[in-house]
Amino acid sequence: MAFMPGAMFFAADDAPRNAMRLSFASVPLAEIDRGIGLLAALCDAA
Repeated sequence: MAFMPGAMFFAADDAPRNAMRLSFASVPLAEIDRGIGLLAALCDAA
């Protein structure tokens, strides 16, 4: 799973600064599941 700041993926100049983009197009399913679990744990801890 790749994490990228989301602002670069908006066409508008006033893109939100609190957005993110997760990329999982070329990642095996098992790694996607693991990555989602890790992200969920981080969100729960925040």
